[in-house]
Amino acid sequence: MDGFTFSEEQRKKFQSDPDHFHAFRMKLEEGGNEIHALTIKGTEMQKGAQKHFEENMKQRLAKKPEIYEWIKPNFAPGCRRLTPGPGFLEALVEDNVSFIRDRIARIEDKGIVTADGKLHEIDVLVCATGFHTGAPPPFPVTGIDGVELTQHWDQRATSYLSLATDGFPNLFMMLGPNSAIGSGSLTMMIESVGDYVIKCIRKIQKENIYSMVVKSSRVADFLAYSDAYFKNTVFMDECKSWYRKGDIVQTRIV
Repeated sequence: MDGFTFSEEQRKKFQSDPDHFHAFRMKLEEGGNEIHALTIKGTEMQKGAQKHFEENMKQRLAKKPEIYEWIKPNFAPGCRRLTPGPGFLEALVEDNVSFIRDRIARIEDKGIVTADGKLHEIDVLVCATGFHTGAPPPFPVTGIDGVELTQHWDQRATSYLSLATDGFPNLFMMLGPNSAIGSGSLTMMIESVGDYVIKCIRKIQKENIYSMVVKSSRVADFLAYSDAYFKNTVFMDECKSWYRKGDIVQTRIV
């Protein structure tokens, strides 16, 4: 996929005309927000997206249509994070590509042995292991009474508005628990959190406040609100995704 490059003339226009720049940014954000219905179960946009993706996959896999039946998702679009994947489906149908469905039993010096006992000799093995989303930062964060953030979030990462958690004074987060969105501008959300945190810091400084910490009751309220919202979204469909720490039976979104 090719990115878009702004011309020198456009950049100068943005710099010299704040109203023009603001209108352009609002147009971009509105475009992202308009697809919010895609994340809600049963909406016309969600149904239309499902049909579009199915037809698109069939078209791109037309050379080997049996592959579509093997890899078509049994969950709604958006349950996992959507990616462009340019060239991926096209690569699967190339004559020099073997699409193997059997699970990997083990890896040996010469290649991969699948569950059927067959050795597939290879030159290079590419491991797509993903990333870990279920744990706090790898560095220690200590709160009230010496409680570590790893302990506090042992069962579930909790927060208030995704930017603070109870028991940890003066700790503010960017992109904390329940911060990810399936539509709209993540940049705008980060900026909003930044503005909120700055207001907290200014209040602490101006009023000589020793520490600021969110009440546990407010964290519980936000969790209840988040859980109630996600029940009607595609994120709770039957798929393994990092939104649920890779657990298909996880009933809560990270």
